[in-house]
This record gives sequence, C-alpha cells and structure tokens, in this order.
Amino acid sequence: MHTLYCYVDGSDNQAIEPVLVDAFRALVSDWAQYCAVFVNHQHERKPDLAPDDLNDWFIGLNLPLPCVSQSQIDQLVLFAKALAGATGRDFVVGISLPSGLCEDLVFLDANADETEGLRLYTRLEAVLHGA
Repeated sequence: MHTLYCYVDGSDNQAIEPVLVDAFRALVSDWAQYCAVFVNHQHERKPDLAPDDLNDWFIGLNLPLPCVSQSQIDQLVLFAKALAGATGRDFVVGISLPSGLCEDLVFLDANADETEGLRLYTRLEAVLHGA
C-alpha cells in the first residue's frame, strides 16, 4: 500500500519536539477517519556518523493512500505552513511505495501556498496512477 508522509525536515528537533508532537497529534486526531498515524521515531545512531551528525528523527504523520483528497492536501499545506511559521522548520511531504522506497514530492515552509498543494496533488496522482 502507498503511504503519504509529512515529516519535519531535519533531525535537530530537541528544542521544538513538544510543539511538533502536539501539532501532529492534533492533526492525526482530526484525521482519525482517514487512518492517519502519528510518527515520532528517532533512529539508532549509526557508526558511520561523524561526531557532530545527528541520527535521523522522523516527527510527523503517515496517511494510507489512495484516499487523499485535494481538500486534505490543502489542509496539510496550511497546517505545515502554520507549523513552519511557529517553529522555523520546513516539512517534507512524500510517498512511501509498497517496495519500501520513498519519494519526497514537495518541501513546505512558512511561505507555502495553494500552488504547493496543487503541485503535491498532481504529483501524487501521477505516482498513484503510473504517469
């Protein structure tokens, strides 16, 4: 099954984790009927990381596809825009394929608008329908 994801872009989240967690939990609660799943997963440190490198940390949500509407995409863009403004962080939205591969589709910041939503929806449709 394909999955849409929206995560904070970056791993330096210690100071803003509570804000991110509260915001994403609220959205997941609002989207319970769509089977949205809250994600807060910090990967184990890999031995090949430099001392100053941070291990991957995913904070966000997963949403099973294909049941994502243009209205949900618009809501997600507005959510990410507001959260980017509050935290100074960007967000990556993409799709996880059944093979396990992931494809980042758009990056959203505090200046995101309806064009990012339209671009995201168009790219999502293309991936889901093999275009």
